[in-house]
Amino acid sequence: MILIFITSVIRGLICKHIEKNVKNTDTAGLIWNEKTLFWTSLLSTTMIGSGYWWVCLEGTDRAINAVAILTCIYAIGTTINSSIQYRSFPTLLISNIGQGCLFFFGVGGKPGIALAIAMGALLMLLLVFGKRNSEVFSESIRMRDLNIEQNKRLEQDKILIQQALKEAKEADQAKSRFLAAASHDLRQPLHALTLFLGSLRQTVSSETSFELIEKIDQTSRILREQFNSLLDLSKFDAGGVEVTPSEFRIDELLQRLGAANVSDANAKGVDLYIQVVPSTVSTDELLIERLISNLVTNAVRYTESGNITLSCHVEDGYCTVSIRDTGPGIDPIDQERIFEDFTQLNNPARNREQGTGLGLAIVRRIATLLQLDLILKSNRGEGSTFELRLPHLKQTQVETAPTRISSEKFPMESAIDLNRMRVMVVDDDPQIVDALSMQLSNWNCEVWVETSYERALDGAQQFQPIDLALIDDMLGEKQLSGLDLALALRKSKKTNRSIIITGNVLESRLSMIRQSGFDVYTKPMEISTLLRILQSQ
Repeated sequence: MILIFITSVIRGLICKHIEKNVKNTDTAGLIWNEKTLFWTSLLSTTMIGSGYWWVCLEGTDRAINAVAILTCIYAIGTTINSSIQYRSFPTLLISNIGQGCLFFFGVGGKPGIALAIAMGALLMLLLVFGKRNSEVFSESIRMRDLNIEQNKRLEQDKILIQQALKEAKEADQAKSRFLAAASHDLRQPLHALTLFLGSLRQTVSSETSFELIEKIDQTSRILREQFNSLLDLSKFDAGGVEVTPSEFRIDELLQRLGAANVSDANAKGVDLYIQVVPSTVSTDELLIERLISNLVTNAVRYTESGNITLSCHVEDGYCTVSIRDTGPGIDPIDQERIFEDFTQLNNPARNREQGTGLGLAIVRRIATLLQLDLILKSNRGEGSTFELRLPHLKQTQVETAPTRISSEKFPMESAIDLNRMRVMVVDDDPQIVDALSMQLSNWNCEVWVETSYERALDGAQQFQPIDLALIDDMLGEKQLSGLDLALALRKSKKTNRSIIITGNVLESRLSMIRQSGFDVYTKPMEISTLLRILQSQ
């Protein structure tokens, strides 16, 4: 017992010393530590096994059993603690249990064959268990190292991902800035071109010149449509479109869109019908207006005869909006493909007058963004019906019969006289200022032009009373916005009404202007739209 105690103390001190200094030990020191641990372990197991010679040679059966139990327990402990280093483990086990086997086989003592066989079987079992324990330990070490390596890789990947996300975010911000700049900078000359064309109509008298202007105007409209569609598509794909829900009358929206498209429909001999019930829905009004407007425009574009019906009805808590036409229809096999970018089934020659093939692509993106059900019912030669289900809030009247709406004839430019209406134009773009001034003067308006926030406030004092102020929202980087000017004019009561015209098409900005109580129009503005604004004043 004294020998066992001494060897255990020595081993404990050595282990404590090794553990304390292992982190700072070099390779040679680690090898020396391993050898030291082996020899101290061998000394301890040998001392345990030596009990057969110290005690059992002259001991009673009870003493022999006690030593046998002690050595077996120690052997099991050795298996648990030392078998992970399997190269040295058999030596340690044999130095302990091996002495018991020799003793019970009769070497130096009285034989006990049954116990010797039992000891041998235990020795074999512990060797097998020790090998498996070593393999499990080695595998755990391998897995730990692998996890450490994977964690390092994951950390590196995380850094790379964070860097990529940062670059993607910067690229997205740059793209957003580019889109905003492109929207404003490209819309400005298009807006001026539209206004100049309107003024040019009043300067020509020959039919040939007038037809030429019409062709230029038609080309300009195609360019505006393509530009707006491409810009909108980029905004949706860049995630730059925000949803701003509000409550509004969907029937009034349909009436408005019908009135905006009835002239084009009637020009083709197509009747446009409205069948609505006054209903209030909740969704993003600007986006849903763009969605339905694209569907109506497509119906007018591809319907050569018959009629188009815009309708809404309420059922099961939903308001279903339908756009039904008697156009060429769509084969079921093509009904999913028409929502793809730049797809035009009936325009293989890419006739620009039939659009860009982006209208329905934008419709699908808006419906997905607003989480709305969009249903297409169509067959070749049977027309098409697009249905949209919106959350319904309230209904005030029963559904009415379809009503045919007629187009209002746009008056000849030479017959327009706005009776000296006093209009102030505020824009920092010289071309826009010239074009607006020329067009308004042709309509017999008194025009006051300013190019900055401060000059506009001063000019408003001299030009009073102002019937209408047409204000660009973006008046330069170092100036206050057109919205700020409109608010200041309203507060000072220097104008009866202010209209914001902007090349910035960000939904958040347009919503802010509307929430401030001002009508806002995006550039380029149609001449007919400008005239309606002035005539409604």
